Amino acid sequence: MLLFHEPLHGVHHLYAGLPSGRLPAFVGDLPAEGRVFPSYRAAVVDLLRGLGDPQVGPQWHATGGARSSDAA
Repeated sequence: MLLFHEPLHGVHHLYAGLPSGRLPAFVGDLPAEGRVFPSYRAAVVDLLRGLGDPQVGPQWHATGGARSSDAA
């Protein structure tokens, strides 16, 4: 499986029109954040759990809505 260079993934979304060779120059434009998942595998597991009830979009952030599977 070929993955985009992960440290540049956020920059790619901010500046989608830039050629990939120029992306490293813009890494400083990203907000500082901690590690979200301890491993790639943990991220995939979380992704698979959320597919049935994705709750995508800003409306879920505003309400602090938890996935229905997390509410149990």
